[in-house]
Amino acid sequence: AEAAALVADVLAEQPSHPGALTCTGVMALRKKQLGEAKSALEQVVALPYLAEEADAFDTAFLLLADVYVSGHQLDQASELVKRALSFNGSLMKGWEFLGYIHEKLDAFVDAAECYRSAWELSNGTALGVGYKLAFNYLKAEAWIPAVEICHAVLRVDPEYPQIRKSILRVAREQLKP
Repeated sequence: AEAAALVADVLAEQPSHPGALTCTGVMALRKKQLGEAKSALEQVVALPYLAEEADAFDTAFLLLADVYVSGHQLDQASELVKRALSFNGSLMKGWEFLGYIHEKLDAFVDAAECYRSAWELSNGTALGVGYKLAFNYLKAEAWIPAVEICHAVLRVDPEYPQIRKSILRVAREQLKP
């Protein structure tokens, strides 16, 4: 309640404050008020991007894209994530989310490219991203890169769930003559 009052005060003084509007969207999402959340987040993404408010803009773009994905509006979600990435190309969550959208569209090569960007931005430490990357390489029939990413994940966590059985073993089978 205190946070909501603070955000309301900021918006009373600056109705287009990206941080306060993003907070409004987040609070509305937590209360499952999708319409109010969407409205606040759409206001943010309509504003000119300000580097000093990058966190607020990045969050707004990705949350609004998530709202669109949940409404099966994948094209609109994809465009929002691409806009976010045009402003901040090092937005790992943006690359991961764009990979997810491509994956939902069965565009496994495109998904793998996006997951590869996210994987590289994490310096190979985001094991969930590594799993998704290996999986999409497998779906794209890129057997050797799938095996390489599996090995990279397993070097960090030798017990990473399912990667050995569901990806590594399958990719290796495909490489046999």
